[in-house]
Amino acid sequence: MTTIFDAPEDFATTALAGFAAIYARDVRLVKGGVVRSTRVPRGKVAVVIGGGSGHYPAFAGYVGPGLADAAVAGDVFASPSTAAVARVCRHADQGGGVLLGFGNYAGDVLNFGVAAERLRAEGIDVRVVPVTDDVASASVETPAKRRGIAGDLVVFKIAGAAAEAGKSLDEVERLARLANDRTVSFGVAFGGCHPAGRRRAALHCSRGADGAGSRHPRRAWHQ
Repeated sequence: MTTIFDAPEDFATTALAGFAAIYARDVRLVKGGVVRSTRVPRGKVAVVIGGGSGHYPAFAGYVGPGLADAAVAGDVFASPSTAAVARVCRHADQGGGVLLGFGNYAGDVLNFGVAAERLRAEGIDVRVVPVTDDVASASVETPAKRRGIAGDLVVFKIAGAAAEAGKSLDEVERLARLANDRTVSFGVAFGGCHPAGRRRAALHCSRGADGAGSRHPRRAWHQ
């Protein structure tokens, strides 16, 4: 695979800045992420999403009317920092509270959770909804341990539409959790991506084999 990029360590930051420059009518660049550049009414619930970079169009591509109000971007496949999450939320807050949405990964759970605690201490009402749609990553008895993958978009869209309609933070949270409870997915891959600066793919499947489930190449089977 042939790719063109600058310094690999700056890839996520450069990509985010480029995205914001191209779509300036939709998003505005802030340190650590983007916020809506379109008009947002005072008192609206802010839906703030995020996670590691490299999952395009997630997460910046989901920012706009009827979806997210802001997105926080970590490094490639790495959770954004607690400081970045809190900073972007402050930019997005319109006085109606903040709903934080992200995939259920350990780093995201930790950093978004600590950021929520900091913001609550500042007087901002923050609710946290990790997405848990990947049925391959945990059993039916422990759904809270499942990762969030493709189902992110479904949950974010429903939460965003509710917030755009002027629903309260309680109602936006209720609908987001309901959407998450009713959303499941199962991923299958024939090969992995090539993160910037790395010579080898993140996942390798032997010829004639599939990788089933999020980040579970060991679950490959031959056709």
